[in-house]
Amino acid sequence: MTPLRQAPVVPPTARPRHRDDVPRWQPNQRAVRWAVDLLGVLGVVVGMATDTFTLSFGGAVVLLAGMCLHASEAGQATPGR
Repeated sequence: MTPLRQAPVVPPTARPRHRDDVPRWQPNQRAVRWAVDLLGVLGVVVGMATDTFTLSFGGAVVLLAGMCLHASEAGQATPGR
């Protein structure tokens, strides 16, 4: 059995970044985090107003996802990580 070959490590500064290299969908942008929070709050409020457990539970799950987005963004902003 042959050993696995390691891919060469290329530093990010080795090639210039062009517009096509930047992903168009960046899920942890500020606007996306706030939209997820708004959707979660809306789900919880509408679920409580209509007395629908499914909407309330779904809104709570979306709020948890938003909390994870906020937490992961805070970790990226910390220098040294």
